[in-house]
Amino acid sequence: MPLVIINKSKFDQAGLSYPTDDWTWDDMVELGKKLTIRDEQGNVSQYGLGIGIDIEWWEPFVLRNGGRYVAPDGSAAHGYVDSPATIEAFRLIVDAFRVHSIVRMPNEPSRYREGQEYKEAAMNFAFAWHFHHHPDPDQEYAVVGLPNMPGGVNANMIYMAGAHVTKKSAHPRLAWEFLRHYLMASRSWILPITKSSAVEQGLTEHPVWSRYLQELDVIQLGAFFLNRKWNASRQLINDDIRRMIVDGADVAQTMRSWTRFA
Repeated sequence: MPLVIINKSKFDQAGLSYPTDDWTWDDMVELGKKLTIRDEQGNVSQYGLGIGIDIEWWEPFVLRNGGRYVAPDGSAAHGYVDSPATIEAFRLIVDAFRVHSIVRMPNEPSRYREGQEYKEAAMNFAFAWHFHHHPDPDQEYAVVGLPNMPGGVNANMIYMAGAHVTKKSAHPRLAWEFLRHYLMASRSWILPITKSSAVEQGLTEHPVWSRYLQELDVIQLGAFFLNRKWNASRQLINDDIRRMIVDGADVAQTMRSWTRFA
């Protein structure tokens, strides 16, 4: 499940208060403008927001705006991915790149190597595994819920279902012992499967992990779980998103064409 990780030091340097869970999309954009740093030549040393270009990463904003990619049973995309609520959410995200310039454009090089791009932004859209791999996460970073969208829906998307031992495993007990250690004893980035495990590991009281756990109350299945054809079309769709951002391809027209992917 994704949330927004904020770099507290970047906010402090800008003299800005940390956002809270009642913030809106417009609030995030305004913060992003104030936190984006450019020199006189227009070169950016810090972006306000970091988010990848991926149909699945954008889905939580669509859900929070009252839209969907596919029907709840996964049977169709027509009437969902081309709905006004879904298109509105996409336009807002595309505008963050093209209009407000608070996110690095896909054709712009990053000063950071792969996996460390989060350092260039004051706010980052981030799944639990992103936060787990940040250095000194408890001291330097804080986490806040995704901004409220115009549609006013409190929702999020679960990205992975979890881990299990296949029935074809030649060593099921050894596999289980590994999973038990990885998921419970060593406390990996995967959230525990039961509330009792979360309590035992102290996650329900942790300032960051407790916030991720709260999202379990509002999650919905992503379209990639619901429709195999949609999932298989991910790269084609992502290429279209890049054209929206870089070339200014018409958002509504492009999204109407995606009804063929389910």
